[in-house]
Amino acid sequence: MIIKLLINRIGGNIVQHCKKRRIMNLPQFLMLTLLGSTTILYLIVKAAFSYWKYRGILHAKPTIPWGHMKGVGSKLHIADVLRRFYTLYSGQAPFIGFYAWLKPMVLMLDLDAIHQILVVNADHFQDRGLYNNVSTDPLTQNLIQLDGTAWKELHDKTKHLWLKDVILQTYPALMKVRKKFELTLKKEIRRETLTDVSGLIDQFNVDVIASLAYGLSDDFEENIPFRLFALNYINIKSRRYFLNIRMPNSLAFICPNWARWMNYRLFQPESTQHCLNMLRGKLKERAKLKSVPYDFLRIWSENRFPCKMNDNEIAGQAFSFLWAGLEACNSIVALCLYELAFQPKLQEKARKEVRKVLKKYENCMRHEMLNELVYLKQLLNETLRKYPPYPFLLRLTTKDYDLPNTVFALKRGNHVIIPVAAIHNDPDYYENPYQFDPEHFHSSKVKTRPVCAFLPFGLGSRSCIAQHFAMQQLLVGLMTLLNMYRFAPCQNTIAPLRFDNSKFFLQPKPRIQLLMKPT
Repeated sequence: MIIKLLINRIGGNIVQHCKKRRIMNLPQFLMLTLLGSTTILYLIVKAAFSYWKYRGILHAKPTIPWGHMKGVGSKLHIADVLRRFYTLYSGQAPFIGFYAWLKPMVLMLDLDAIHQILVVNADHFQDRGLYNNVSTDPLTQNLIQLDGTAWKELHDKTKHLWLKDVILQTYPALMKVRKKFELTLKKEIRRETLTDVSGLIDQFNVDVIASLAYGLSDDFEENIPFRLFALNYINIKSRRYFLNIRMPNSLAFICPNWARWMNYRLFQPESTQHCLNMLRGKLKERAKLKSVPYDFLRIWSENRFPCKMNDNEIAGQAFSFLWAGLEACNSIVALCLYELAFQPKLQEKARKEVRKVLKKYENCMRHEMLNELVYLKQLLNETLRKYPPYPFLLRLTTKDYDLPNTVFALKRGNHVIIPVAAIHNDPDYYENPYQFDPEHFHSSKVKTRPVCAFLPFGLGSRSCIAQHFAMQQLLVGLMTLLNMYRFAPCQNTIAPLRFDNSKFFLQPKPRIQLLMKPT
């Protein structure tokens, strides 16, 4: 209301000026127009950055126009900023006000309050507030990006497909990919060599997605076109142009309704069409076969409860394996091997466990053996703790909510940030948090920590629905590499690690290179 009155006042002054002068030359008109527009823009920005002040919520002074995001993407990673505010304000309030550019957000600090949001009262926070536009960008029709009724309907269709017993049935297909990966390694790496470990792991994870999510061949050579598509689609995401102004993906998050009005596409049309054609072709091909491998494509296409998934829904789930899972899985294994390269005693302990379990099962990769890889799971969990691929969780408040036992309230429409990376490095929950120590996940220590002190996959109804399969895939990939090779730092290994500040997830930059030697 205040802004509207000021705009009317400014416009009225310009009109009055015109009447008094009766004539106005072009330079004067342009100057007054520019002055009025600048003033209006300033008032809008000023009002946006006054949200938490008017609410009486603790917050740091924002910087125009970045809010609290100044330097993010160039000098800083978003995880660094969230960690700084978490450290400064923990213990002062259950949450503080935070500005992601012009968007006011709630930065959660208290684990009890986080548990209320993620688990106890999750019905108030079932949306993520991510951009989706199913009509023009069908690959956004997935469980990660959808909200509201659309998410609930798709979740109800698919939640029973992700039960642990169902996931275990995909294990034989995963083993076929692992076997091909092992044969490729034996052929390509026969002696001590410097290796782009990140690229090596890309190969395994891309083949897993190609085979299990897209129903493609598990043959390395045949999957080269898919591999090129999988590794490059991120670099060719489309950018919509409006008056020759580039609209970045972050703006789609800040102004989703405007982005939908502009028919903004998060994924390039060519990538979308290629993915849809590939899946539809594979589904038609399988319809003619008497038996097909038990993989995710089969699970999705044969699902009839409570109703059948359509082609776009299947494509959205398959594509989410790529953009949400591929780089995350690559980074986790690469970072784990990086840490083990600098701590050979831990590496050798893990290798002994792997070989002991393999010997017990006579080198038959049965799924039961994964339960016995206790130390390997500790290593992966410690990697997920120190380097969570997604350093924060997002939730959108869908109903007004009073935090229990406090005087604080969250309003409908408030975006909530849960700073996962900051919590994972909090010395109150992890002794020497910046040290890579798998003993952080010894069973005796896990029992003493709050459940929300470890959130690599989220928690509650909107946690990562594929987390059981992700851990299975990570274990298989890591045990295969440790069984075959020893890893050590080399002259190209960057220490300390640096991360790509332009990404919202933690990705090493440059890629991790290590010395690999056959065992």
